[in-house]
Parts: sequence; C-alpha cells; structure tokens
Amino acid sequence: MFGLNLTAMLIYNLFGGFGVFHVISLINLAILLAGFFTVLLQRPRKRWLHNHYYLMGWSYVGLWAAFATEITVRVVRWPLATAVTIPTVLVILLGGAFVRLREQHTMRNLRPARPSA
Repeated sequence: MFGLNLTAMLIYNLFGGFGVFHVISLINLAILLAGFFTVLLQRPRKRWLHNHYYLMGWSYVGLWAAFATEITVRVVRWPLATAVTIPTVLVILLGGAFVRLREQHTMRNLRPARPSA
C-alpha cells in the first residue's frame, strides 16, 4: 500500500501536474501511516486496536475505490468526471457499510483470549 501511494505521485500525464488523484493518494497515505503508528505506539491505550481496524479498513476501501475508478476510466471508458465520481461514491458507501458491519465480529476475533481460571 505504501508503494502504491508513492508511485501514484509519479502519475502526471492525466492532468499535466498535481491533480485530484495525488490528493486522494496523500489522504490514503496519511490514513495508512496513522494505522501503522497506532499499532507501533499502541495509542490510545484502550482503543488502539479499534482505531487500527478502522484506519486499515478505510485504507482498503480506498484501494478498491481506486481499482473501480481505473476500470471505469480505462476499460469502460466513461468520461473522466463520471468515471471518478460514480465508482468512488459507490465503493465508499458499500465499503464503509462493510467496515461498520464487520466491526464487532472482527474485533471479537482480534482480542486476545482471557486466561481461564
């Protein structure tokens, strides 16, 4: 994910300079770094795992949104504004709902088991 975000900074043919994909890539990179440092520092102490789950979940949703956009731009060949807006909004809505719906199940499986008495 770090590599994908960094290589996205090298794409300049689409806009001839810094564009919307660079901004989105920087946002995703910030989310990814926040998720990484949440684990590394384990802060906030009682919610670090929960925060990590959300940050990594949203980073993954961003990856799928980028994939959907690439398909609509390069394969389906929709106009750029449509090809970016529609799949991005749909993936964010569906992905966000999925992250939220799977939260309790995932957190239950990630918590360490309590030692038996």
